[in-house]
Amino acid sequence: MRIKVSHPEKVLPYLKQHIQMDSSEIIDGEIHLLNAKDGAAVNQCMFQNGDIASEISFHQLDLEEYFMNLMGGEKNA
Repeated sequence: MRIKVSHPEKVLPYLKQHIQMDSSEIIDGEIHLLNAKDGAAVNQCMFQNGDIASEISFHQLDLEEYFMNLMGGEKNA
């Protein structure tokens, strides 16, 4: 799941406490949540914390992205 907010560094710690996911990180100003499935729960959690997402989207890795991540990312290709 990808989440666009104006201040991801403030929002991410709160999401880590309240949303079930495998891992999370901020990439290019977006919050990325690995295996977070419930967009409504993320939206509600952010609203309760006084935050608003400009966009919440789901992204599934294609075969090339999966392989590149498995091998350590593009820097090791």
